[in-house]
Amino acid sequence: MDLHAPKHRHALTRRHLVGIAGACALATLAPAGPALAVATAPSGASQDMLYELPLMYFFLVPEARGDTIRLILGLTLELDDATAGEAVDEAMPVITDGIWGIFAHTTESQLAGAEGLNQLRADILQVVTDAVGYGRIRDVLFRQILTQRTY
Repeated sequence: MDLHAPKHRHALTRRHLVGIAGACALATLAPAGPALAVATAPSGASQDMLYELPLMYFFLVPEARGDTIRLILGLTLELDDATAGEAVDEAMPVITDGIWGIFAHTTESQLAGAEGLNQLRADILQVVTDAVGYGRIRDVLFRQILTQRTY
């Protein structure tokens, strides 16, 4: 571990993200801002660059009159290299606007099941790729997805 690394860097692997997401499904502290992390696979064979986006809050399109459905979304981007993190920083307003655009017409039932989440992942990946350039983002990982319904 580099002792001179910024404090917001921490080692995460894809397996850790899945465990963290499951453990934090009900309560998560939002980070102060985006963070770039370097994750080394246990075998040491590959290195992943992960970029945590801050938690985002949306209201989904109601399917029934009177429903209000709030969505809390935590995303991590798997980057191709460290310079992609700088590109994400610069493009953050465009990325945020694009993700808001996705949820402007999304209903709760469209997010149901693996098919809905895979479509959401593909839509978000397209928004980010359009903003930072093709081939710079490997994947979109879900850290947290929580829906809350109020009547």
